[in-house]
Amino acid sequence: MMRLTKIFIIVGGLAAMAGAYAVIRALRGTSEPVQVHFVVPDGYRGQFQISRHPGATAPQRRADGTFVYQIPDSGLLQVDGANPLAEWHDTTAAYRDGSALPFQGGSGAPADPQVKLRSVSADHLGNVYYVVGTGPEHEHLVRTSDHALGRVAATP
Repeated sequence: MMRLTKIFIIVGGLAAMAGAYAVIRALRGTSEPVQVHFVVPDGYRGQFQISRHPGATAPQRRADGTFVYQIPDSGLLQVDGANPLAEWHDTTAAYRDGSALPFQGGSGAPADPQVKLRSVSADHLGNVYYVVGTGPEHEHLVRTSDHALGRVAATP
């Protein structure tokens, strides 16, 4: 019961932050979401973390304004500079070889067997967590708040 309460608090906090950022963007006169694109290693399965780290490299920015996050094999990407993940954004993803990786924001369908990029959580330090995996793998990470980086075992 306590874990469920913790999850609701985290989800509620993230929703409140997203709403606040949408209001701020609206006040600034920006009605379009920021575009964010993740590139993960070919065949990658598991969680990855984007961590704010002063002095690290800023996310790449394409000519069309899209922020590109190149996720390393280690699953830990340290970035500095602009933080588009803290703003209202649209997300796309692909593997390094260019093949598309579907994105599922929020909790989605917990039983979904398709491998997708799925948002897991964010913390008060500015770390953002995602997983490339199935619905059950995503739900396990959300339920346990287990942010230890590691590859998710392939499901049969």
